[in-house]
This record gives sequence, structure tokens and C-alpha cells, in this order.
Amino acid sequence: TIAAQHEVQGLLTTLENGNARVTARFPGLVRRLHVNVGDQVRAGQALATIESNLSLSTYTVSAPIAGTVLARDASVGQSISEGAALYEIADLSRLWVDLHVFGRDAEHLAPGSPVTIRRLGDGTMAETKIDRILPGTATASQSTVARATLDNSDGQWRPGSAVRAMVTVSLDEVGLMVPLTALQEDEGQDVVYVREGDVYSARKVALGRREARKVEVLSGLKAGELVVVEQSYTVKADIAKSGATHEH
Repeated sequence: TIAAQHEVQGLLTTLENGNARVTARFPGLVRRLHVNVGDQVRAGQALATIESNLSLSTYTVSAPIAGTVLARDASVGQSISEGAALYEIADLSRLWVDLHVFGRDAEHLAPGSPVTIRRLGDGTMAETKIDRILPGTATASQSTVARATLDNSDGQWRPGSAVRAMVTVSLDEVGLMVPLTALQEDEGQDVVYVREGDVYSARKVALGRREARKVEVLSGLKAGELVVVEQSYTVKADIAKSGATHEH
């Protein structure tokens, strides 16, 4: 099967229930700050020591959740008021992906639609599904927002990052397909490299529909043929040196 997909832009954000703004309970003087931006903290861990103006004794401000320190808004020796912001902490083990969809494309999206996320820059990919379509529209862009949840337990994704996403809206059966990694270009033609015994040869192919990782082959290949799908550029270079085919 080949997926019919819509390409959309997205933005990674922290979950609302995974965000905590840590504030001072009473006015006073900041005597000590125990953690810095980027530190991992556990729930209940001491974050700051404040000398209260009311009692002239110190009290400790603790982390309400486990997570990563995103911001530190105070400094040692600073006089702060009640409710003053000290830290911002977020649980980054899961992130929201807010996908911005324009016009009638939004009609094709629904909760449960598979989504392939691609990070700009290095092309790192991840799979998820749309959780919900938000009821309003994004004020600035006037787009419909489809929200998905991204597993970030390995810490590879950062809130605030822009991503591209392919949303699958249907699956169509095709007669033949290959991974996109099999494709090379030779004199302006799409080719793949086929192995027959110990010989590799370039085969021109006509292509049809494509998705994030696969492409339909209309002609040039037969089912069951062995096709190079990794490091095909190496085979291409060897064939260019030795002729039309290359014995390996």
C-alpha cells in the first residue's frame, strides 16, 4: 500500500499538564538557588532558599513536578515579592505537535490519522497519530490545528522546534513499490540498482505515487527482483567507473 498524504507544518510545544511555573510563597530575599537552566529535577527537590520578610527565617521552594528547568527568573540576593516567578519546569518526556492545516485540507484530517514527523535540519523522523482537532483556529495564521503527541523519552526533540509532517489520509493498493532510499538519478532518469547473481545493473524506472518512505514503481522492475536499498550511491559510483554493470 501507498499512503495518500498531506504535508503540513508543525511546531513542538510542551503539554499543558507537564508545565510548572514555580513562584515564591512569601516576599523575601533569595539566599540560594539550587539548580540552573537545563538541569533535571525530581518532584519535591529543593530549588531555592528564601529568607522571608515576614518571619526572618528561611523557607525552601520545591519542584512541584519532575522535569527539565527551562528558565530561571531570579538571582541570589534579589528581593522578591509574593508570587514572584523563580523557575519554569517542564516534563519533556512527551511533547505536543501542533500541525497547522489550511483550507479544505482540514476536512481530510481526523483523530487517529497516522502522522510522520520530520525534523528540519537533520531529517530525523518519528511516528505518531492525531489525537484531536482543536475547535478554534490559530489567530495569527487562521489555520486549523491538529494536535498529536510525540514520545520524547530519549530527549531528542526540543519544544519550540519547527517540523514538517506527513499526515496519512488514506491507503491505496499498488502493484509494486520500493523504498525511497533505493532511488538514484542517472543522466536525469530515475534508476534503481538490481542484483542478479553477482552482477549489479542500473535499471531505469517510471515512478508513480510516493509517500514519506516509499514510492510506487509503474515500470522497469518486476516483483521479487533484488534491489539495493542502502548505500546505493556506492554501487552507482562503482558502476560509473567500470561500465554499465558491475560484478561484486
